[in-house]
Amino acid sequence: MAQLLERIRIVLVEPTIPGNVGSAARAMANLGLTQMVLVRPQRWNNKQAYRMAAGAHWVYQKAPRVDTVEEAIAGCQQVWATTGRTRKWSWPRIPPHEAAERSIAAVRGDADVAWLFGREDFGLANTDLELATGLVHFPTSDLHSSLNLSQAVLLVCWLIKEAMDGVSPPHQHKTASADAIRGAVEDLEALLGRINFNRGRNPQQLRVMAQQILGNSGIRPFEVNSVRGILRKLAWHLDHPGHNSPPTPEDPFVRIWQRRQEPDGIAHQDSLSDDELDQDDSSDIPPAGSPDHQPAD
Repeated sequence: MAQLLERIRIVLVEPTIPGNVGSAARAMANLGLTQMVLVRPQRWNNKQAYRMAAGAHWVYQKAPRVDTVEEAIAGCQQVWATTGRTRKWSWPRIPPHEAAERSIAAVRGDADVAWLFGREDFGLANTDLELATGLVHFPTSDLHSSLNLSQAVLLVCWLIKEAMDGVSPPHQHKTASADAIRGAVEDLEALLGRINFNRGRNPQQLRVMAQQILGNSGIRPFEVNSVRGILRKLAWHLDHPGHNSPPTPEDPFVRIWQRRQEPDGIAHQDSLSDDELDQDDSSDIPPAGSPDHQPAD
């Protein structure tokens, strides 16, 4: 169990009160989590953090300190962002217990997971939320709705521990990393921009919606690479209008499709192992517009 929990990162983004970092470290250690990451901690005071950690100071002492959230979540297949604020438009939200259960299912499927916690005064920025698989909100009383940072960490760690102690779910297939999904969203955003789809629409809302759709779909690495390849192919045809020749046999997507065929020509993915299905085909995808990517004349 301890090895699985090591794949879950508690990421504190710009914490401003060192005592909260120490309290969060204590909460993590209480419930078996040890992987803390600090993003640009503010006004650091080791004595305050040490006192509030109450013996769990080793958690924050070994925590990597990075400059960006992207660095903190690198390699993670799931990223959950905690939020207590009402946003200008409706961001998709996931119930806390469901996010915890999905976190455990992910680490049991050999994936890494990150939970983001924002500054004590205004939480996470919208640019941080855009990186998330989903937003998690703890319903609280109207009498006083704000949670202390370390309290929020404690709640999340407790839910994760509860999910870990529950019944083991079936084996989960390997899902695409958050980095790969963001790359697909960027490709889609660029393509939509070229056809003026964003005119009159909120581009940030469209970007987050695409991020949520892909991030919550359980998409596999080869699938997200195929999506990116399709988007690049469409972009190439925008640059070469009227060129409708079929792809050559050397086209990477023809090879991917052929790998998923039975001898009788009927698609049948069950004949491939999970490792083959999860194989990273991104190295087969030449950039749009390159000579290797052009269809045959």
